[in-house]
Amino acid sequence: MLIVFDRLFGTYRAERDDVPCRYGLVTPLVTYNPFVVEFHQWTLLLRDLLAARSLRAMLGYLVMPPGWSPHGPGTTTEALRARAAADAALGAKLGAAPTQAVPASTPVPASAQAAAVAGAAVLPTP
Repeated sequence: MLIVFDRLFGTYRAERDDVPCRYGLVTPLVTYNPFVVEFHQWTLLLRDLLAARSLRAMLGYLVMPPGWSPHGPGTTTEALRARAAADAALGAKLGAAPTQAVPASTPVPASAQAAAVAGAAVLPTP
């Protein structure tokens, strides 16, 4: 895909051969309507902005990382990666194969679903 913004902001990291990438949505869409698919993340972000109780919370939803919550720790990409690593470690202890899905044990704020507006999250498989 386009890596222009990663190059522009200095966040580019080369893909590693030893860690396969997993692409997908945090919560999958259940429709094929192109308008819903295109504007779903924008409506979730707008809903978060309208529900914000302060200017600080509004600015946080706009400039903080995806998944940020004004009420404490949200479900950011780092939290999703840590949860996936913990689940894989637990599965390895129990002798189970690692799962591809990230369990939703905590509620995900709508802004977490607006990750990079495209809604994609890249989680390495441990």
